Amino acid sequence: MHAKCLLVNGTDLLVTSANFTFHGLHGNIEIGVRLSGPPAYEARKVFSHLVQNNIVEEVGENNAPI
Repeated sequence: MHAKCLLVNGTDLLVTSANFTFHGLHGNIEIGVRLSGPPAYEARKVFSHLVQNNIVEEVGENNAPI
């Protein structure tokens, strides 16, 4: 997946082409969309599936695994 996703509290979802770096967020021309409600809830289901199947690792504050 090339898109970058950020899910906050399972209720707000950011899907963007930007890398989460200084240049990705401040220097490049990128596009993204913020979604809330049902789309964010569905994304949480997908992310939970990926975590439960050890495909990705969930992180919390300071990038510490939860």
